[in-house]
Amino acid sequence: MEQENLMAGAAGISWDNPDVCLIRSVAEFYNPPFADGALYNSFQVMESLLWTAQRRHYGERNRGTTILLLRYPTMTAGLFDIMKFTYAFVRVAWQRGWIPVVCLDQEPNQYLAERTGAGHENMWESFFPPASRIPVAEVFESDDVIVVDGLFPQTSGRANPYQMEAFFRFASALDAKDLHEARSILRPNFATESVIEALLPAPLQRGDPVLGVISRGTDYRAEAAAARGEQPANAAADDMIAAVRAFLAQHDVRYIFLATEDEAYFQKFCTAFREKLLFIRQQRVRYDESKRDRLLAELLPVEDGRSFGRRYLAILFALGRCRWLLSSMNCGAMQGAWLYSAYGFETFRIVPPHEAS
Repeated sequence: MEQENLMAGAAGISWDNPDVCLIRSVAEFYNPPFADGALYNSFQVMESLLWTAQRRHYGERNRGTTILLLRYPTMTAGLFDIMKFTYAFVRVAWQRGWIPVVCLDQEPNQYLAERTGAGHENMWESFFPPASRIPVAEVFESDDVIVVDGLFPQTSGRANPYQMEAFFRFASALDAKDLHEARSILRPNFATESVIEALLPAPLQRGDPVLGVISRGTDYRAEAAAARGEQPANAAADDMIAAVRAFLAQHDVRYIFLATEDEAYFQKFCTAFREKLLFIRQQRVRYDESKRDRLLAELLPVEDGRSFGRRYLAILFALGRCRWLLSSMNCGAMQGAWLYSAYGFETFRIVPPHEAS
């Protein structure tokens, strides 16, 4: 059995063109390059080879069926990253004829409603329907269960070529693709959908022509990127305001829906566009120099993860209902807008930094 499990995990590796070797730095551990000569930590390599070997026999139910149980702590990952990585694992399960079951009840997980300890709340089902017909309780009475309960894939499983292939093919390339399959897994459940509809601004509910704008700030500001030794890859608030004004000069836009977690950026947009501006109230960060080397998850503490996550999903749905979309970068909000957009956008553009200068 162990040999069969090993080969199941290793199937598909091309030894003629291997893409794994030792990693060179801490930065590459968390953000390994996905190109020729990609570098990975040797522990990650072994995990990617043996990830299907962690099989459990809990009981006699569902004999002849392999269940993939996803039960990892999600660390400080944002909700859309959790959605993408979990969907990618579900996609792998479908490809192999397994039944996926998602039970994200382990800590740390910032989207749990209450911090009551691991095992008390399935964060996934706070937002989405179950991934399959098999309930979580039944998994622990089943014959053949592959358990994925290590560190969240964003920080530990990136060397898994099967899960990552699904992630890049089906989760990152959200634009202009057939999203029916992804939406079938990532559609909100009834309780979450009810909250979303209540939070949507009236013009979006009516179907008025609205320009969606994503202006990511905080840990993606130029000064924050410089503190991490990175090049800024994000248009600042002033860049986005200039891009919006140029767009308004050419299109009949009644309203602008703004998505930003940066309080200063939000205030700039309020001043610039006043009564045209639509938004959903959310926690925002007041950025200053003392915070420039800290990530958003550290700057935006979450008390009620369920409420916070549902409000974030409402913002994605609002962006998805806009007719046009401008974004300061390729981020979770941008990808989520595409995911939940019924017909795409008449105009979509990522605004480059310093475009107006």
